[in-house]
Amino acid sequence: MFPDYHKIVQSINYFARQHGNLAIGKLVFLKLMFLADRYHVRMYGRLISNSHYLAMKYGPVASESKNTFEFLELPEGERKYACEFLEPVSRNIVKSVRDVQDDVFSETDREALNVAWLTYRRYPKIVDYTHRFPEWKKHIHELVGNKVVTMDLNDFFLPVDDDYCPATGERLELNRECFHEMMAA
Repeated sequence: MFPDYHKIVQSINYFARQHGNLAIGKLVFLKLMFLADRYHVRMYGRLISNSHYLAMKYGPVASESKNTFEFLELPEGERKYACEFLEPVSRNIVKSVRDVQDDVFSETDREALNVAWLTYRRYPKIVDYTHRFPEWKKHIHELVGNKVVTMDLNDFFLPVDDDYCPATGERLELNRECFHEMMAA
């Protein structure tokens, strides 16, 4: 699985523009990216970002999305692309400097980003909200002695009474199979 840097950059850009002041904090972005990826993989069988996920103290973190936000470990061409759309304001804040390049997203990507944003509007304590999901909760005891624990993307398909993502049990199973096939390719 290779990260989709263009989608990650445009996700940061999208959320920064939704935020109103054209800027977004790292913590909020990472929670929104998790929610968008989680929704999309459960509903459609693939992640938007193609990031690997880590469990950390403040919740799930898309590793490559975090690095992109911080302008760290980006391939040179991807760094140039990111600089066309984003400007670091501080260590934890990035500002949008150009309109979102919407054509990098599929219709379902946009749906998932929008659902994540609307959820944040309803639950501004986004860290607490992301702590409710079982794929992060299962690592809570490990995090006491560790700063980071690798999350298993299979756990994104755990059945849960979830008002956030309306995927049925049958849909989850089909999308889990689709996800595994894509990962194996």
